[in-house]
Amino acid sequence: MEITIVDLHTRENHRESSISKILSRYADVCTLHLFSSESSESPFELLESCDAIVLSGSNSMKIYGDARVRGLKSILVNLASEGVSLLGICGGNQVLASTFGFRRFVLKEPEVGWHSIHITEYGGSDPLFFGLKGSFLAFESHILAVRCDDKTRVLADNENCIQVIRYNSNTCGIQFHPEVYTRSTIDDSGKTKIDEKGDIKINTMVQENAGQRIFENFVEMTKN
Repeated sequence: MEITIVDLHTRENHRESSISKILSRYADVCTLHLFSSESSESPFELLESCDAIVLSGSNSMKIYGDARVRGLKSILVNLASEGVSLLGICGGNQVLASTFGFRRFVLKEPEVGWHSIHITEYGGSDPLFFGLKGSFLAFESHILAVRCDDKTRVLADNENCIQVIRYNSNTCGIQFHPEVYTRSTIDDSGKTKIDEKGDIKINTMVQENAGQRIFENFVEMTKN
């Protein structure tokens, strides 16, 4: 099985992403295409040969108006109709929302840091959340969110916005970052632990890595 990751970050150095590191454990072939802010070339025509596509987050709001991303949307619609599995993460979820005609909006405050994610009634029976239930911690970094009035499509949420949405039978969008390990980052006082460099400290006392399980489930869904 072949998975292609479209990295929507506008960096110029081509390096392995956290998403590709995780997915390479489960896929036979895992290819990373880098979105470059300087390049006029589009790698998106190469997507037709893969079984699944993952759209990463982005470090720039400008990608949403980029001509290459607008061209990507028509390709994604065609691929979804042919049964190719699609997964969007953070900014990638925003691209999928726009692709499939869902409304987006700006949150009153950015959602940044570790937040609780609640699996809904419909998410509990969705194969993307196989083996998971209730709530888990996930890392967030976004200010855009997706609106959806059809509650059967909402697989996970929290007090701020929809966190996971099923656009169609083979397309899902995730607003948080499952590639950032959902380990315990909360100390006994309930505060996020920060080291002297300002980075989140990761405790070795680990709850089940929900993000990694979601990726594994996505691969299994694609195989089936």
